[in-house]
Amino acid sequence: MMNSIKFTVNKDLEITAFSLLQDDVREKTQDDFLGIPYNHVFPKIIDDDRDAIEKVLSDGLPIVINDYRFASFFGEIMVNISVRPVHDEARNVVGAEVLLEHSNDCSVL
Repeated sequence: MMNSIKFTVNKDLEITAFSLLQDDVREKTQDDFLGIPYNHVFPKIIDDDRDAIEKVLSDGLPIVINDYRFASFFGEIMVNISVRPVHDEARNVVGAEVLLEHSNDCSVL
């Protein structure tokens, strides 16, 4: 399994859960990111000229983006991104779950 990052945001785009999934299948949580807008931790994820997470929150439909390019201090990072809506009991969209999986040999993720 490749390293990946999974996080959940609320309607205000604040991180409500964060996990770093390692090669050895251990899950590490990062409480330092909780309550922070996701775009203060990661670059905005743009899909069709819109923030992909905002798009999922407003449209209620999942998005998958393959080979998305993030710029970083270490150079370009290619990731596969999955964003899906999170619903409450009444089926209202209350947040989004984001999964970032690197799609090349990058040690950052």
